Amino acid sequence: MSDCEAHPLLRGGQHCQPHKFSRAQMEVIEALCETIFPSVSLEEFFESFPGHDKELPKAELQALETYLLHSAKDGNLPLQVAGFLTQVMPFSELRLVHLSLWALSTRVGTLVLGGKHAITKTFPFCKRFAKVPKEQRQCFIRGFAFSCIKIKQQFFRLFTGFIPWIVFSSVDPFGFNPTFAALNYSVDDDEQGDIWLYPHGQHQTLPTPKKSASSLGSRVIDAAQVGSQLATELNNRGFPLIDDDDVAHLKALRRSQSFKKTSDLDIGVKCEVVVVGSGAGGSVVAAKLAQAGHSVLILEKGHYFPAAELSQLEGPSMNAMYENGGCLLTKDSSMILLAGTTVGGGSTVNWGASFQTPSHVRKEWAETLHLDLFASNAYDNAMDEVCSRLGVQSEVVHENFQNGVLRAGCQALGFHVENIPRNSPPDHQCGFCGLGCKQEKKQNAMLTWLEDAAAAEAVVLASCKAEEVLCAKREGQHPVAVGVVAQVESGNTCTTLYVEANVVVVACGALWTPLLLKRSGLLNHEIGQNLHIHPVQLVWGHFEEGRGADGVSYRGGIMTAYSKVAANWDTTGYGSVIQCVASQPGIMSVCLPWVSGVDFKARMRKFSRTAIFIVLTRDHSGGQVRVDEDGCLSVYYQLSDADKRNSNDGVEKGLKILAAAGASEVGSGNVDGETFAPCSGTKADFEEYSARVRANTFKQVGTTVVSAHQMGSCRMGMCPLISAVQPNGETWEVKGLFVADSSVLPTALGINPMITVQSIALCTADNILFQLQHG
Repeated sequence: MSDCEAHPLLRGGQHCQPHKFSRAQMEVIEALCETIFPSVSLEEFFESFPGHDKELPKAELQALETYLLHSAKDGNLPLQVAGFLTQVMPFSELRLVHLSLWALSTRVGTLVLGGKHAITKTFPFCKRFAKVPKEQRQCFIRGFAFSCIKIKQQFFRLFTGFIPWIVFSSVDPFGFNPTFAALNYSVDDDEQGDIWLYPHGQHQTLPTPKKSASSLGSRVIDAAQVGSQLATELNNRGFPLIDDDDVAHLKALRRSQSFKKTSDLDIGVKCEVVVVGSGAGGSVVAAKLAQAGHSVLILEKGHYFPAAELSQLEGPSMNAMYENGGCLLTKDSSMILLAGTTVGGGSTVNWGASFQTPSHVRKEWAETLHLDLFASNAYDNAMDEVCSRLGVQSEVVHENFQNGVLRAGCQALGFHVENIPRNSPPDHQCGFCGLGCKQEKKQNAMLTWLEDAAAAEAVVLASCKAEEVLCAKREGQHPVAVGVVAQVESGNTCTTLYVEANVVVVACGALWTPLLLKRSGLLNHEIGQNLHIHPVQLVWGHFEEGRGADGVSYRGGIMTAYSKVAANWDTTGYGSVIQCVASQPGIMSVCLPWVSGVDFKARMRKFSRTAIFIVLTRDHSGGQVRVDEDGCLSVYYQLSDADKRNSNDGVEKGLKILAAAGASEVGSGNVDGETFAPCSGTKADFEEYSARVRANTFKQVGTTVVSAHQMGSCRMGMCPLISAVQPNGETWEVKGLFVADSSVLPTALGINPMITVQSIALCTADNILFQLQHG
């Protein structure tokens, strides 16, 4: 990135979010930053890790020294941590953080929480946390990981995750981070394409694809930017305004009053179909209905980022394009939920895997759950149409480092491995698609279905948060959906938008769709139940130069190979698939176990030659999506014993694959931080290590579990007693109200769900068309 021009996505740099921590609490946060990511001298580092090469070239040695001396206490990093905590933590959980920090700001509280680790050799012998020696503070915090007290466990999880995340994902307005050079990490923001190091060492430049004329850009309205001109903008694009009496009628139908701000202006427009959400499901329905000649308005709470505005910078991109900045947590803070919140939804930031619905899953849904759709030719045709529109294919020109490791290890062991179908061409080598595909080769919803919808004169209204579906009661009949109320904030002005429509399609994703339906007065008990998340554990292996595949972890196609060796598709249908991850420093820092400051720095220094696998489990467990006492989203989820066993089976296989591929060291996300060196241990030693990992994984609070696929929270079924949505996609309670996103999946899928979500949405669109035509 140029050193003289800031990227537009940074909007002046990463500013510290406001927080409400006291000066005493901030002193504790600063001490925690220094404890978890401390400044370390070269001498201390080489003394702790004598195996490291001291005779480095001058430039590398300087980069290493800069990295080691960098502390999370430097600059405004503590303020960023405080602001990030305030931003991502639910209010009820944040109160516990405030309480813990307050306790650690006192001598008595430090003694109560730290026990012997709070006692010092100098007077006064019991000190506040910030005054305890740094080395002793590390033991203090480490003890929290193994405590039986829940608040200590959560405290450890939060700060050993959030502080490294801030350190490795934060950049200045010009994209600089002082750790990147030592990690051998760089971000290319080059219009000519990504530079890729091929096996024989020659550098080649992938050509930038030719851009076709786009309809979408001209049909997207950023509601936050147009402000008071919103009504005019919508009217000019074909959505007639409704008069004050009609607005008053819609206003009288409102049930919820939970907008954050009081409205300064009420406006109303009319369309035939309003779609809430522009992701994988909503985009498909919008395209099909618009192409059939219906006026379609799409409401999207996220922002619109065309390719020219994508930065490939991890921190700013995730903050702008993911729910809660990429750190949405379950209620007990034990799991991280990744969900896209931008135009195109998850399809904009996913990694491109495009699997059709597995046959064993279709059989289960059709035969066990009696959903005939999934045994029909109509569903076959829907999957074919989706895959055709997305350009799904399975070839790859060149496999990157991580996928090469996965393939080599599986082949060495005789494990299953095959190519992943992707919605991108064979030569697509972008390693940053999880932050949006700057090359515009990944065929996400913006380049396909939303483009189709825009060409048929649909409009995407971005930065607009839907609050409630408006339903009119009919005597002796089911209520009928008549529109949506949403709110737009533009500067200090709040506008409430009333959209009158014949059909309402909710496609907010499995986390937010249940909340919208509940706020709209739906009472079905199954709404918000049966949440499946495809829980993911991570395993990793470090490869010295010359061992394993060529390249670095973050370059090249993210997903090109996968293994079903632990998936059980031929037996129970429930197990784990092993795939590769979009490798970025911030993501890796959250997933690695923290043992000490210097140990963590040494682990992260190996970033570019560390292959990371995800073990993605098809879960039996069903969680819940609820509204907590503060009106915020709360996700409750606990893994069943069967899911834990299946996940651990995958972890065990993943470690074996890494070892077979030539890793010099392998490890998992277990909080104990134990690793194994396959080259120096015997097979029996490795089996003992694997058994310890298996035994300890879910007994220890610090094991990182991540979810990028949430589904099932408004599942489809044959009866309202066990489902929230009918087989045609319509809710049981309200006529003309359809759901078209991952929330309708009857069970967990066991594989990346984009094609399944879009195929069901395509069938739902046909059902909506039939209803519109026949009343």
